[in-house]
Amino acid sequence: MKLTGRPRKQDQPVLPSAGPLDDEHIQDIQAGEDGPDAAEPSGIWQKLRRKKDAAEESGELDTVVFAGQRMTTKLAHIGLAATVLCGPVGLFVAAAAATRPVKVRAAAKSDILTAQDAARVGQFAQRVVRSWLGATRAKPGDLGALFDNSSLQLPDKPTRVDTATTADVTPTSVNGIFKVTVAATVEGTPRYYAVPVQVSDRDGSLIALALPAPAAAPSIERAADDPYRSTFTPSGATSTAVLAFLRALLTGQGDVTRYISPGAPIEEIVPAPYARVDLSTVAGLADEVPPADGKQASVLATVVGTDAAKRSITTQYALTLKARGGRWEVTAIDLAPAIRRPRTTGQNMPSTPKVPAGPTASTNPTTPTTTR
Repeated sequence: MKLTGRPRKQDQPVLPSAGPLDDEHIQDIQAGEDGPDAAEPSGIWQKLRRKKDAAEESGELDTVVFAGQRMTTKLAHIGLAATVLCGPVGLFVAAAAATRPVKVRAAAKSDILTAQDAARVGQFAQRVVRSWLGATRAKPGDLGALFDNSSLQLPDKPTRVDTATTADVTPTSVNGIFKVTVAATVEGTPRYYAVPVQVSDRDGSLIALALPAPAAAPSIERAADDPYRSTFTPSGATSTAVLAFLRALLTGQGDVTRYISPGAPIEEIVPAPYARVDLSTVAGLADEVPPADGKQASVLATVVGTDAAKRSITTQYALTLKARGGRWEVTAIDLAPAIRRPRTTGQNMPSTPKVPAGPTASTNPTTPTTTR
């Protein structure tokens, strides 16, 4: 079988696998015969050269050896010859090294986006959707910079896009390519569009792989199995403290710092969104207990806020409370309510890991979790 590969240099002989050394080869090495760097190979190198030539002429040479492999073969033979002189132990070590596979580290790849990357990809997809809907035959606008619009069918009048936001960014099975769902209000009607976006692994530039396509709205699911099973009495110490805090926070009536723990990373909301706040329920992960100093509680407060125009709406706050001086204080607005997770131990205890707090009440420190 005749194979072709990269052309060989005539002064750089290709050496097939040598196989075991016989007595004659060893004698050649011990006699100090010239090696592969000599102008005219002799001794063992002549014999190997003759073997190779004979194999080529008979058509039995079925391996293509490239430049890097030729150098490896040379070095392997030189090292093997040296280990023969060092005795059986050296021969064993050389044989083991010759059969050991070479490990090549692959480049790390990841489809995990940071919040900054996701925002960048989403904003680009929004721009694509706006350009696509706003393009006309007379004024293709940015669409011409994104696609070859010479064969595109475009309308005479642009479509008005009132708003456009990123609804979802999902990695595809191909590294660096994402499906972005853009939620847009188009001439007063809610619409969703899918845009495939590639992040170049060369310079990080963004590429729209296809025109936007109308899509269904992302599915919405209810949270499964609410872990806040214990409802507190409306007139109890816990509900009273929660309502006082939320009224001060959401209406601006009262000093928020009176109801929070010292150093708690909670700031007032300016301007206040509501004129009135009424408590619906306060539910906890555990049964209500008196506010003994040092005790903590995780609760979910449901309240109704009414604005200056008399519009009322229900909202919820997940809070972490801590008792001090015989009363409950809010120590954190949790990042998210508690959720139930599969039990990993024999206990059924809630955990409330702390996360560094942000500068505002909307980015505060805890996310309680429970096990089931």
